[in-house]
Amino acid sequence: MKRDFLKPIVKRCAWALLAGVMVVNSVILGDERDESSESRNIGGAAAVTGQAEGVDYSAILYDESNGLPTSDANTVYATSDGFIWIGGYSGLIRYDGTNFSRHSSSGGVANVNALYEDHLGRLWVGTNDNGVVMLEKGHSMHFTYSDGLTSSTIRTISEDGLGNVYIGTTQGICYIDSEMQMHRLHDVRISNAYIIRLIADTNGNVYGCARTGACFRIRDGKVNAYFSGSDLGIGDITDIYTKPDSSDKVYLGTSHGLFCEGSFERRFADLRKWRVRDADNPENRIDTSINWITYAADRLWVLSDDRVTYLDPEGKFHFLEDLPVNSSLRNMTEDYEGNLWVSSARQGVMKIVANKFSDVSEQAGLNPSVVNTTCLRDGALYIGTDSGLQIIGTDQKPVTNKLTEYIGDSRIRCIMKDADDNLWISTYTNEEGLICYSKNNEIRAYTTEDGLPSNQTRGTKEAKDGSILVATNLGLAVLQDGKVQKVYDENAGLRNSVILTVEEGANGELYLGTDGDGIYVIEHDVIKTIRRENGLTSDVIMRIKWDDENGVYWVISSNSLSYLKDGEVHTVDQFPYSNNYDIYFDNNGNAWVLASNGIYVANVKAILSGDEFEYFFYDIACGLPSSPTGNSYSELTKDGVLYVATRTGACRVNINKYFEKTHDIRLIVPYIEADGNYYFQEDDHAFHIPASSRVVTIYGFALTYSMVNPRISYCLEGFEDSETMVDKKDMTEVRYTNLKGGEYKFCLSVVNASTKNVQQVASVKIIKEKAFYEWLWFNLLCLSILLILAWALVRLYIGHRTKIYKQREQEGKTFVREMTEAFAKTIDMKDRYTNGHSKRVAEYTAMLTEELGYDNETVEKYYNIALLHDIGKIGVPSEVLNKPDTLTPEEYDIVKSHSILGYNVLKDISIMPELAIGAGAHHERPDGKGYPRGLKEDQIPRVAQIIAVADTFDAMYSERPYRKRMKFEKIVEVMIEVSGTQLESDVVDAFLRLVEKGEFRAPDDEGEGVTEVIDNIEKS
Repeated sequence: MKRDFLKPIVKRCAWALLAGVMVVNSVILGDERDESSESRNIGGAAAVTGQAEGVDYSAILYDESNGLPTSDANTVYATSDGFIWIGGYSGLIRYDGTNFSRHSSSGGVANVNALYEDHLGRLWVGTNDNGVVMLEKGHSMHFTYSDGLTSSTIRTISEDGLGNVYIGTTQGICYIDSEMQMHRLHDVRISNAYIIRLIADTNGNVYGCARTGACFRIRDGKVNAYFSGSDLGIGDITDIYTKPDSSDKVYLGTSHGLFCEGSFERRFADLRKWRVRDADNPENRIDTSINWITYAADRLWVLSDDRVTYLDPEGKFHFLEDLPVNSSLRNMTEDYEGNLWVSSARQGVMKIVANKFSDVSEQAGLNPSVVNTTCLRDGALYIGTDSGLQIIGTDQKPVTNKLTEYIGDSRIRCIMKDADDNLWISTYTNEEGLICYSKNNEIRAYTTEDGLPSNQTRGTKEAKDGSILVATNLGLAVLQDGKVQKVYDENAGLRNSVILTVEEGANGELYLGTDGDGIYVIEHDVIKTIRRENGLTSDVIMRIKWDDENGVYWVISSNSLSYLKDGEVHTVDQFPYSNNYDIYFDNNGNAWVLASNGIYVANVKAILSGDEFEYFFYDIACGLPSSPTGNSYSELTKDGVLYVATRTGACRVNINKYFEKTHDIRLIVPYIEADGNYYFQEDDHAFHIPASSRVVTIYGFALTYSMVNPRISYCLEGFEDSETMVDKKDMTEVRYTNLKGGEYKFCLSVVNASTKNVQQVASVKIIKEKAFYEWLWFNLLCLSILLILAWALVRLYIGHRTKIYKQREQEGKTFVREMTEAFAKTIDMKDRYTNGHSKRVAEYTAMLTEELGYDNETVEKYYNIALLHDIGKIGVPSEVLNKPDTLTPEEYDIVKSHSILGYNVLKDISIMPELAIGAGAHHERPDGKGYPRGLKEDQIPRVAQIIAVADTFDAMYSERPYRKRMKFEKIVEVMIEVSGTQLESDVVDAFLRLVEKGEFRAPDDEGEGVTEVIDNIEKS
């Protein structure tokens, strides 16, 4: 499984591959927000009207040069989910604060004139020549003349309290009811009228105006009030807007710039009229048609073709000047943050947004100029420029006084306020030298005539003893008690006397940054030098600044950022930019580095760590009015307000509060994509995707249109453990592949860029259906099948091996039996009187063993043992073994030796050790009178006990050349008689049971045989 990140681009049709794919009913993550809360008073509208303290505004134009696919915008609309929608001749475009995305033209969306979101969150799109299209959760409905529209050209859309959507066309009004059925509004006064605008009030009434110059009200599907502009004495009415409260009053705009307020219920008897004139400049007025009236930031706003203005609570209009759009203005909308959006049919879309960088020079009405230094005293801002001094008073207006006149057009490099509130002004031209402007507003100049080494002064620094350190083009002067007390120049040992910056050390030593010879460290008039060979990357030193908290001297050279610690130079190799000017510190542990291209912000500890670190960059795109001026000095107040000296003026920003959270931003997931299909939130507030989905793309958005670029983290819980952190501008859709079936949670967070604390968290649930093979029952079934299969395979294998083993075993047994029988035949051949005896004894032994309940394997084994029970007779001389007469005691002892001889022959056969036991113990007796060892009862091995019964029976029942066999009944009597003495009783009992079953009697036994007991049966 892997995850891919798609590069942010200006996407065209990327989000709408199918006809009508689009949502307004987006999933807004987190709590519902009160649109009327104070959080909205931080946007551009509040900034313009002065309701956002310390916040300026910027007007930004979007056209085909910077991302908007077109430069024509007939309408702009902010939907409740936070998106901005732009309609024009090129179609419908959605903006998320980073990317513009064009909606597919299939489904009828083309040449858009009007946009409206109804109470169900559906977006209605009015086109210029193709009727109206309703878009909802990836589906669309297209209404045209064939459905009853009186004209295919749609100019305006609204909704009444019953949910009827009214469509204003160039030929009257139609409405679509909640069942999506089209109806025509029949009224002769407006049936064929060109409808300009429709707007609903909070009571569900719909108001409108037409190109005929009249206004009207619709209630319950009927026009119940109608007034022409001429009847009201105001001329043609060009726009209408309902009062934000629930009253019946409306606002009217006319064709010659008249703004009016009145009540339908009172038939406009209370009509009030205003000439739209700029309160700040009465010569500015609107004499042409008012195109749009709306409400934002508790103010009424009025648009003409080329003007944007608002009405303050005192009934005065204020015009917005120097806006980037000034032609064919069509409408205005306010986004959820309180920013204003204005459409222009010729120029594109303008955003008016709050800006934490305030252009104080522009606000004061000062002409653009290069600012080298700023300084604040008694609430007045002193601005040093290339062409003199500018002062902005406490009333934010320019001030001229004897100081500005005294300085004239002299170039000012630095203004510093000392501990006694005296201003020290370093001039660079006109030979004015250093000017002191006392707290009593007295002016005194210090020049070469007073001992300064040069009248081209670059900067000053107040030392701990109250002296003023003056950097000039020809050295450093120490000014105290109104006199130059000391000069450090070439005569004092400086090789390069152009001093660009000066700083005092902890022990009173002086650090002088030069224009080409590095740093001079002067202590007790002894000069030490720090140059390239000591670690500097450049010998041009722009600024040296002591950092008491971290115990270092920051050094800004012409090509790097470095710091001095314990006398050693450390270059910040990881700093992203080389052409820097100055450094300032906020109370959050961040350094603000002013550079030629903007401002860099990074954590000081991270910079000092030597590792790669995160940073934030702010330039004109982020609201900075202009880039900082090279080698300039900017005022930083105790409250964190930095007055930045820029190339066009002075701007203000509070660096302590810059990263403070002002409002919750919209974190939304409008839809997700799975294998090319789009899925939307269902009734259980979750996205459901099919089990077959392989590639899942989550479209998460952090919607903000402010100048701040927040840090956003996201994570798909249930799939990944770590979060991914990106800047908002770099945020884009996230792709996942091969997700398992189950429940996931996609989390979005807003992270404070300075403190790294999470400010806002939201999430949405995604459920991927499980494939049949992911369910527990299926896994258990598969496991069972695998176990059964494994068992079957193992059994098959074991069976196969067992079969082979048994086959081999049987072959072995057969071989053993055949060999044993061969030996038995050999034995019987030795004793002519007992031919076949071994075979019969073996068979009788097997019968008795089985009757005693032993298994087949034991029966087989005992059979083989019995075959060789007389193998020892091979060692008995033939003349003794085959003697026809009665044996002598000596000969009988020889015959009895066959047991020992047989045991010795068989004892070393390891495959069947019991062979030897049968041969060696079958003549033992339970009473202990047997041989060769005289064993008793249980001392006698079981196989020997059984062989003894079989051997005894065969000895009495077999034919011999020298006698006949004994009668069977007599044999049975003898067997019973010797039971327990000569033979084991339970084996004899088994013998008797077999006799009862008809066993042992030979087939040819007809009852013959001798009845006398054979005395010499022992010889067998």
